[in-house]
Amino acid sequence: QVLAANVSAASYGTVDREAKLWTLLHGPEERQRSEDLMSYSEYVDEVLYGPPAMNDVAVAAERLVIMKQLRKQRQAKYYTFPDKGSQGEAFQWAVEKQMEHLKRPSGEGLCNIIPSFFQVMNELSEADYPFVLYFRTFGTDLPHIMAEWKSFVFGELEYKPSGPILQKMKENWVDPTIGAIYRDKDGMYLTWGVAAGPPLPPHGSEGGLAYLHSLETYKSAHKVEDISLFPEMSTVAQKANNVAGFVDYFYHWSSHGERAHAGKLMPTDQRNYHVFFDDNIFLFDPDENSIVDFRREDGTPLGDAEAAQYAVQVEPYFAIVNNDYFTRLLTERLERQASTRV
Repeated sequence: QVLAANVSAASYGTVDREAKLWTLLHGPEERQRSEDLMSYSEYVDEVLYGPPAMNDVAVAAERLVIMKQLRKQRQAKYYTFPDKGSQGEAFQWAVEKQMEHLKRPSGEGLCNIIPSFFQVMNELSEADYPFVLYFRTFGTDLPHIMAEWKSFVFGELEYKPSGPILQKMKENWVDPTIGAIYRDKDGMYLTWGVAAGPPLPPHGSEGGLAYLHSLETYKSAHKVEDISLFPEMSTVAQKANNVAGFVDYFYHWSSHGERAHAGKLMPTDQRNYHVFFDDNIFLFDPDENSIVDFRREDGTPLGDAEAAQYAVQVEPYFAIVNNDYFTRLLTERLERQASTRV
């Protein structure tokens, strides 16, 4: 289903908004994207979008119900795009092509981490180019991702590590720390050692530390300011060869209509280079529909023009079928950031 959704995001056509009609023009391999065209998944998102008055719905749980219903409707459209009788039925081969790239040579299932990611990690390591790596997700897959990352570093996968950085990482291995980020109207909180975010607070609860400390798993939670998130993330990552993992708080983002200001908070500064890869980054969207909340060191939000140097809207289909995908985009973003600095 996810691979079918990837095909819908890589297939472009024209939109007749009065007739509420999307017409296919280009399939995945043709890649003729322009401002006049819209992918099928973008069209679905536009039609099935959170209502403008989302924040006027007082109860967070009610907002989540609205978004959950919309998400199910969207997914039904994405997942059936290549099915027989649908506009994308001619692109079933694109689903199969992704499966071929994700298959382990041993034949034992599919990769959790795609080959193009392993390739860019190897190239950074071979160049002895220091990096800090944060795995971030709204889902429950982080333990599986971290386990596969360790298997890669130790050479246990078909995709072998190379270069001095990954060799040192293996020799000095420390299991990366996983943490959960919780956000509410009063701020942001971190809990280390857990791989899932807390449930939505009950209606009437004030949230915050009082709520988190009432849950056995989150008794060690502490509040962090926007400007202190990056130093704390860095300190924790340094203890494990500059790698860490975070589960961001999905309920906060979803209950705010999937707006960027409630998404995955990403601190930036001018001393380091930052690149955030995510397939749900949408800059210059008039409705602020995006998944990453880019901030300056002082905690103020970045405008989209400034955030563009750090953000990469990943196109999953192309990331899967092109092994140089992340290398090309990482290089472009680093060059863009370097050009703005003295």
